[in-house]
Amino acid sequence: REKIVEAAAKTFVVIVDGSKMTPGLGPHFPIPVEVVPFCHVHTAAVIEALPALQGAKAVLRRGAISNNKVDGDAPAVTDNGNYILDLHFEAPLKDPAAAAEQLDPRGRAR
Repeated sequence: REKIVEAAAKTFVVIVDGSKMTPGLGPHFPIPVEVVPFCHVHTAAVIEALPALQGAKAVLRRGAISNNKVDGDAPAVTDNGNYILDLHFEAPLKDPAAAAEQLDPRGRAR
């Protein structure tokens, strides 16, 4: 829903404090990607194979949706009924803009 609101907005403003700043995306905190439940295992493999996400390990979030810690057995389900794949990296993403471009904005990997 947030992406739809963002796409429809004339201006998009993000407010963060210093605790959210990092020298690079990837190794310090997994990057969440929302995916439809149907064929989520295949979708994870497609995402891992994207050139800009080289080295990503897609892990299905289990338990509470509010954090990336495993605290249950069932997949975490978003308010839209989707799953979250947490993308883990050993090194920072080299080109975050290319990664964003390769992930289709409608929620499908290209």
